[in-house]
Amino acid sequence: MDINRRRDAEMQKLQRDFEDSQSQNDAQLAMFRKKHQEAVNQLTEQMDQLHKVKQKCVDTVSLLHSCVTRDTINSYLFFF
Repeated sequence: MDINRRRDAEMQKLQRDFEDSQSQNDAQLAMFRKKHQEAVNQLTEQMDQLHKVKQKCVDTVSLLHSCVTRDTINSYLFFF
């Protein structure tokens, strides 16, 4: 009878420990998910900014190219 009582008490303690551990793991997982989502959001924002900068560069290069081409044609026509 005494052995069963000790086993039951030990079993209850193990069950509480398990539940506490599970609760801590769930909280930690939620924290990691939140940090991950914040990092993803930050990287997405950085990518958007880089795409905007890249597009401005492409537009500038295109404009410069057209100016150089126009000036080259005008210079060529000037000589003839």
